[in-house]
Amino acid sequence: MRKIKKILPVALTALVLAVPLVALAQFGEVNLAAQNIAMAGETDIALVIVNIIRWIMGIVGLICVIMIIYGGVTYATAAGVEERIETGKKILLWAIVGLVIAILAFTLARTIVDLFI
Repeated sequence: MRKIKKILPVALTALVLAVPLVALAQFGEVNLAAQNIAMAGETDIALVIVNIIRWIMGIVGLICVIMIIYGGVTYATAAGVEERIETGKKILLWAIVGLVIAILAFTLARTIVDLFI
């Protein structure tokens, strides 16, 4: 049982790190230049704005996911202590609210960019 407890985290980590490699194993050519990515010197302001919004929303989404994981771990390891259970619930609640607000903000910003620029 002790060996399993030592090997399991390593195996799960290896599995999590290997999954993206399988997802990137496409057949044929992959043309990454076909994506609309604004490069230095381009004058299309819409592409620049969209890319800035994508970066910011990606960072905000990552922070929300990290907080959801942290809240879940806090809740799961509370061991019946009411204060820690409530703290975990609050972290989960506000992380999900933040994620919903981030998704709505991205949708609104993308709509405004598509309509006016």
